[in-house]
Amino acid sequence: MLNRFLNLHHRSVNLNLAVVLAVYLVPRVSSSYPDILNVSAEQIFKLLNETRILGDVIQTAPKHTCKVLYFEDTAAELGNVLLAKEVSYAPRWCQWTGDNSSYYTFLVTGPDEPSREHPTEREHIHWLVGNINGDNILRSKEYVYDYIGPYPKKGIGNRRLVYLVYKQSNGELTFDERRLNDSTSTEGNPHRRNFSCRKFAKKYDLGDPVAVNFVYVE
Repeated sequence: MLNRFLNLHHRSVNLNLAVVLAVYLVPRVSSSYPDILNVSAEQIFKLLNETRILGDVIQTAPKHTCKVLYFEDTAAELGNVLLAKEVSYAPRWCQWTGDNSSYYTFLVTGPDEPSREHPTEREHIHWLVGNINGDNILRSKEYVYDYIGPYPKKGIGNRRLVYLVYKQSNGELTFDERRLNDSTSTEGNPHRRNFSCRKFAKKYDLGDPVAVNFVYVE
């Protein structure tokens, strides 16, 4: 009886060890863009043109990308698909190529509202942060519109979510937009609907965006 017990225990230890090895030795799937901040301008233009972000949202392709990380290191990677629950909270980290002596505006917009086929509410503004002093979202900043995640309806397909960075050439700005908090949903408040990045950029003399990223949300 004792020998049988020891044999079973030995087999159990081996099985547990095999499970541990399977978890830690299986190669991890690498990112499509392991160095997202160093994607070429040519590749950026190609992707924005193919996905019609160039035209639907902006008119000129930025030469740089921005790094966007949500919780659990879920990342925006120039067209990957994320679940709505993965982008339901504001990104925990956003970074771009910039300098600490300049101010930037970072925004997240959805051009496919209520659907890509019938975008009668293009764009929904999900997040708008201005007067960012430097090259990442953790620096001093001003929240104009708090973050609210997208909530795609079933049966309408994936929707694009676009991240844009503008350099404030005139320095720190005074934004006169009505402040929207995180309880002001895109669907429940008209101030989040029919937003226009181009009109906003023109209003504050921001010029063309300097960095971009995007995902599809399902």
